[in-house]
Amino acid sequence: AGLSLTLSVLKNIHNIYINQQGNLVFNKHELVLSKAGHIQLLSAARESREAAVTADWDVTRNEFTFPGGGRIRVHRAGMIILQGLCPVYIPAVLDASLAAATDKHFAGNIYYYPISSKQSLIKMSTQDFYQENIRSFIQQILKWHWS
Repeated sequence: AGLSLTLSVLKNIHNIYINQQGNLVFNKHELVLSKAGHIQLLSAARESREAAVTADWDVTRNEFTFPGGGRIRVHRAGMIILQGLCPVYIPAVLDASLAAATDKHFAGNIYYYPISSKQSLIKMSTQDFYQENIRSFIQQILKWHWS
C-alpha cells in the first residue's frame, strides 16, 4: 500500500500579528525557524499568543497591513506572501517542514521547489534565507513600531 500524506493548509486567516518573541502569528499558528533549521507553522504556545504588533485587514487591497506599511497577502490557494522589499512566498501548511522563496532565492523543503520556472531559483540555507527575508521583514515592522 502507498503512503498517503495529508497536508493541512491554514485557510480563513483573520488575525495576523508579531508576538512578544518576534515571530509572525497567523490566527493561532506561529511561523518559526526550528532548532533543526526547518521553517514551520506550528500551533503557538499560550505564551507565544501575546501580540506586540497587530496587522489590520485592508478589505480594498485584500491584504493585512501593519503600522508602518508592512503588508501580508494570503492567497486562497494556501500561500502566504510577505510584501516587503521583495515578496516572500511561504506555503500555509501546518505542522510540516516548509519552504520559502523570493523571485530569485529558494530555501527549505525541496518538495516545494518549482519544477517549471522561467529561471531557476538560487538555493540558500534555510537559516540565511530566514534571517535575510523573513526576520528582516519582521524587524522593519518592529523598528517602525518601537520608534
